[in-house]
Amino acid sequence: MIHEQQPVTVPAAVYPAPAAGVVVPYAGAGVPAVQSVVLPDGRVVTGYAMTPAAAPAPAVVERRGIDPTAQKMAAGGVLAVGVGVGGSFLLNALAAAETGLGLLLACLVVGGLFRGRRDGGGGAAVRVDVRVSPVITATATSQGGAVNAR
Repeated sequence: MIHEQQPVTVPAAVYPAPAAGVVVPYAGAGVPAVQSVVLPDGRVVTGYAMTPAAAPAPAVVERRGIDPTAQKMAAGGVLAVGVGVGGSFLLNALAAAETGLGLLLACLVVGGLFRGRRDGGGGAAVRVDVRVSPVITATATSQGGAVNAR
């Protein structure tokens, strides 16, 4: 392995160290003194004394209401959608009911035609009477004369 010597670079800006007596932020200004406290069980706790922070003021939340115009527009949109959907259901139900009622009326008309009239105009009724007798007789009649055969 070959070691190469790194070139020495000079920083672009050089800042001098602060002189004595110059206040440097975070260097001793405002740091509280160290205190020791003896606990009831005999232990000694050492630390910085902190002043209690003031209770924060309750947060005031400014409630802004929604613009009434926007509320009315949203309500109108919801109403329009509701009327549209409800109206489509209503019209579908009416169409189905009209179709059903129309078919029922057609069936009643056709049934009334097959039933016939009740005002004495002939009906399609046929009456058949059948008598069965154990005696068999045959009667023949000719058109030219009376011929009886028994």
